Amino acid sequence: MSLMRKHQQAVRVVTGVPGERIGAGAVVLGAMPAAPRGLLGGSQLGTFLSASLSEDLAALSAIASVERKIDLKRDTLIPKYRDYAARLMADGQRHELLGYYLVWCLDAGCMEEGLRVAAWAMEQGLPLPERFRASVPLFVASAVAAWAERQHDAGHDFEPYLSQAQALVEPGGEVPDKVRAGFHRLFGLRAEQGGDLPTAERELQRALELGAKVKTALDGVRKRLARDGGQPAPGDEESNDPAPAAAPEEPAGGDGAG
Repeated sequence: MSLMRKHQQAVRVVTGVPGERIGAGAVVLGAMPAAPRGLLGGSQLGTFLSASLSEDLAALSAIASVERKIDLKRDTLIPKYRDYAARLMADGQRHELLGYYLVWCLDAGCMEEGLRVAAWAMEQGLPLPERFRASVPLFVASAVAAWAERQHDAGHDFEPYLSQAQALVEPGGEVPDKVRAGFHRLFGLRAEQGGDLPTAERELQRALELGAKVKTALDGVRKRLARDGGQPAPGDEESNDPAPAAAPEEPAGGDGAG
């Protein structure tokens, strides 16, 4: 029996809290009470969590499949540690579990919960465990941008989480231009898809300035704006020959591949 399971059973005896509530942590961080305090507190809790975490990290390392690792994080580790993470945060305790918990949430696509933990970690100055070799803002920016890209490719909406991540991590100046460009590219493609061409142009232009390869998408948006407004798109005024009566009805290259 794992250390965590033994502790949960002991807490149920002392507090009478059903195992389902301890194991599953029914609600998200910030909206739930702290974990039961029946047996462990302070340094005892930290020592216990370190030992339990060591067991679970070893189990993760033994899994070769990335997909299966994500399943384990989402279905087992996040529910298992949610109450303990909430208690550590409520008590202002800096424990390495919170860094791993943040990573697990973002890896598993639990964006709301992950961003809440990230905001707390940044406020408290809590770093990620050394193995990740990244600051919290950089890790969060990269992870959320990659998740948003997958959501976009699958036809799913990535908002409000990409905007929340951008607002959280950009002010500190720790996010490189390449990642920032990815934010603006995705905002632009989303706006174009939703028919908001002025916003799409603004976001794609910013992405281009930051180094993203979005010229094809940006040109497509500008051509659509020109057709809608009756004005030539930038770059279409090179010839003195009369312009055709109507622009050709061809699809805009809005996939960001250019």
